[in-house]
Amino acid sequence: MQINREYTEPDINAAAFLATKGYRFIGLEPSTPNRFAFCFEDPGASAGADSRAYYSRATVCAVDFASNLRLLKDRLYAQKTLTRGNRNGDHENHQFDCQCPR
Repeated sequence: MQINREYTEPDINAAAFLATKGYRFIGLEPSTPNRFAFCFEDPGASAGADSRAYYSRATVCAVDFASNLRLLKDRLYAQKTLTRGNRNGDHENHQFDCQCPR
């Protein structure tokens, strides 16, 4: 039986790092008024350690990191727009693809 684990990251830069490392982005979760955290699937329960590695100067492909950061910012902006009552925009499910060789 597989347990669905999730990891929530409040920092957008660490979240972009996790997306670049290959963690599947699930969505945004309200954390405090006007703030959201980024939720990822974490089947191996290793996202916390990888998040800490981000702050210890771990490296990933800069092109992929920048692309994932942009996608997360787009999702955050779309969510905040919806939260403020403007429900006219489309909410796309973006894929976080890596272009750098592994």
